[in-house]
Order: sequence, then structure tokens, then C-alpha cells
Amino acid sequence: MKLVETAQLAGDLEKGLGEVHWAMKGIYPWLRLRTSVGAVTSLAVSQILREQGYNVELVVSQPELFIDPEMQHVIPVVHENGVDTIIDSTYSQFLEYAGLYFGYVMFGGKNDYPEEKITSFEVGEAQKVVTRLSLLARYVMDHYEPVDEMPFPRIEFLGFTDEQIEATLAAIWNPDNFVEFTPSNDTLEASKKLAEFIVPEHIKLVA
Repeated sequence: MKLVETAQLAGDLEKGLGEVHWAMKGIYPWLRLRTSVGAVTSLAVSQILREQGYNVELVVSQPELFIDPEMQHVIPVVHENGVDTIIDSTYSQFLEYAGLYFGYVMFGGKNDYPEEKITSFEVGEAQKVVTRLSLLARYVMDHYEPVDEMPFPRIEFLGFTDEQIEATLAAIWNPDNFVEFTPSNDTLEASKKLAEFIVPEHIKLVA
């Protein structure tokens, strides 16, 4: 399974985040999915998918990264015809480890985020996404241009080899690091409000 034509869904989520998440109001809409809002967006997308009859499981990846040991990443997994598909609406947030933050872009820094804001792939088949992000991370670091507001950026990948960058990113979507996700009441309520902004026809899964 694969989620296709994702731009409209991304637009729905970006608009809704500005209405249901107080911290998102001050972020340019087109940068909102570049932040750590995976829990609320994943829950909202899962709600619509379940209404469409899909079997969806919410998991949280806890890879205990050396550079960010407390990081957790929530994603939905769609179980359909023996295939388990991840839908990740905030995967590009991890370019922050290379110094590419939404705030950096808002302050005039280079926007080197991938055009695709939402991605999907089968569980255990994250290599394409990992390779794409690894190459982008290296490019961002090699061409980084500081801005006045961020003269000393935080770059966790600084000094990493390409292999170390790829291994770090791969751990995020390694199913060995998945456990069942139980949302807080606040996150659950926010996701329900966010789901109201999603046009069901904008979620298109194809075999």
C-alpha cells in the first residue's frame, strides 16, 4: 500500500494545526509539518482511515538515539491484505539534526526540505526514505549558511560519517523500536479537532 497525491492532505493538516495547536499559530503554515507534531497528525489521519474501514495501529518509535535519547516518534501503521504500511506526516523534521530547523527557514535560512511532506512505505522498507534524508542531511551541512538569529546552530550530526547519519535515521523506522502508543487526553482531543480539517477524499491509499 502507498499513500498517493499527498499535497492536499498536507494542506489540510497544515491549516488545521494552526487552529488546534497554540504553538503552531506562530509558524508559517507550510513549515508546520516540519516540526514534531507527529502524535496529533498521526492520530488525526488514523481516525479518517478507520472511518474509511482500514485497520490502523498507532505505534511510537523509541530508538534511544545517541544524539537524542528521549526522542519518540509516533506513526500510524495500516494493516491491509497482509501488508503493513507506515504513513509518516512529519518525517522531514529529522533534518533538524543537520541544522535544518523550521525556525532557521523562518529567519531567512535556506529551505532545503524535500518537496514531499508526507511519505508512506511498508514496515521494514524505510531504506528509500532513510537514504533521501541522509543525502539531504549531508547537503544541508555542507552548504549551511548561518543567519543572524541563529549564528551558532545546533547540528547534532556534526562530525558524523555518512554511515553514522544513515544508521541513526534508520533506527527511527526500525520496527524493533516500535511499541504501542497510548495518547494523552489532550493529544487525543487535539487530534479529533484536527481530523475535522481533513477532507476524506484527500487520503488516497493504493495497492
